[in-house]
Amino acid sequence: MEPTVLGQRDALLAALKAILPHVRSDNEYTSGEHEAYSQALAGAKAAIAQVEAAILAAQPVAYTPPHACLHCGPGDANLLPGYPGDDGCPRCGSLWADTFMARLEAGDVTLAPTDKDYKVYIRNDDGAPFKQTFGSHHEWNPDGSQGAKVGFHWITRDAPQTKFYFQALSPEQQTRFVELYNAKRLKLEFPGHFYRLPFFMRIIPPEEQPAK
Repeated sequence: MEPTVLGQRDALLAALKAILPHVRSDNEYTSGEHEAYSQALAGAKAAIAQVEAAILAAQPVAYTPPHACLHCGPGDANLLPGYPGDDGCPRCGSLWADTFMARLEAGDVTLAPTDKDYKVYIRNDDGAPFKQTFGSHHEWNPDGSQGAKVGFHWITRDAPQTKFYFQALSPEQQTRFVELYNAKRLKLEFPGHFYRLPFFMRIIPPEEQPAK
């Protein structure tokens, strides 16, 4: 523990000890006793706040995502210190939009349609496995089973599939996605097309299609 934290801890213990003489088991305080108790309690609360601030100041720098997640919107990573990062947003778990588009361009993933117009599952298809990170109090065996209980730690492991939220695409990436779809460069699992189109796509009626 950092020295600054230890110092604040000692201050907290002293403040808590200062409360004890003023505590009455029958909860029947005179006016003067109640004032003394309130002052001691306020001192303890202030000491607790100082300890919390010292602990936060002693923590490692939190993980900063390499990309903005348009699905989650602005805001901090909301993570515990030490988070190593992986292929997706640390809050919603969606694959990074740039990574998603790069894998589509490479053609080494297959998309699994869903009944939602904002979400798709992505399965690795002869490309690099996805990286997924989670926190655990247990060891994890190579076969994926849970092992012995240990202290909290982050685990990053290969995964054959992940998810993507279409809200994370920029307008330019949405346009490119439509181009890849129309060029039949996207590999889609059964039924071979989106039975619920992404929210930014629509079927063009014949009267709006350009003349051939």
